[in-house]
Amino acid sequence: MILIKLGGSFITYKKDDCLPPYNGNEIHRRYRIREDLIRKVAQVIKRHRDKKVILIHGGGTHGHRTVVRWREGVTKGSVPMMAWEVKWRMDQLTATLVRVMGEEKVPTISIPTSDIVISDSGHIFEISMKLIQNIIERDCVPVLRGDFVPDVNGGWSVVSGDTLIRKISSEKRQNGEDINKVIMIMDKEGFIDPKTGKVVGEINEFMFERKKEEWKSHIYNNQGDVSGGIWGKVLVCRELADNGIETFLIGGDIGNNLETVLSGGRAGTRFPSREQQQSL
Repeated sequence: MILIKLGGSFITYKKDDCLPPYNGNEIHRRYRIREDLIRKVAQVIKRHRDKKVILIHGGGTHGHRTVVRWREGVTKGSVPMMAWEVKWRMDQLTATLVRVMGEEKVPTISIPTSDIVISDSGHIFEISMKLIQNIIERDCVPVLRGDFVPDVNGGWSVVSGDTLIRKISSEKRQNGEDINKVIMIMDKEGFIDPKTGKVVGEINEFMFERKKEEWKSHIYNNQGDVSGGIWGKVLVCRELADNGIETFLIGGDIGNNLETVLSGGRAGTRFPSREQQQSL
């Protein structure tokens, strides 16, 4: 089984469209979606329909901009109305993704994350895997997303797509099922070394331990968000690799690069599993 994550910055114009000014009421504003890139991903997945795939997508403009408007008080109202607007926007993004996939003959079925997940301050407290498995068994591709979900402490909290990847991978392993590969698609070619400006082709355990403080420091000092963004993805990829799952960060010519990785080749930044490193 393969998990493919479509980053929010990959499928929307998050970098530009999340910038201020924010308006209190943006109900009639349409946030842009990169249908062309979603279509390229769909065309590659169609050629690999012999593989079992789970798709997860990020929120991009639809999630980030909406949450920021509410949290900064630009949009005013009750918590239930905040939850409605965030989920309404995310539904728009998911619906477009599912439509484009269907047009390319990839039978995706959307699973609202809040239907199967309960959170605990952004961490997954409980997840039901049964619906995901039922969809896979019927030769369809389940689609999940980072989303607002009910929180055990009351109200709602954000569970990211990266958090979903961690949890689903863990649940599959506990059930004796193999996740062969995780592919995280973003708007960059891979992890770019902040000192050289070049894509790092492979990050194994030894390299990560040797370079992590340098990388972390540079990213924190120059890009601000050490807990998320690209550094957060590197941490997730290393965690998955340590747990036995070969993981990739890819972007660029996505049709060619995704095809390469699904065919067993290398593109972007590869994080070899611990077993793969030990076999060298």
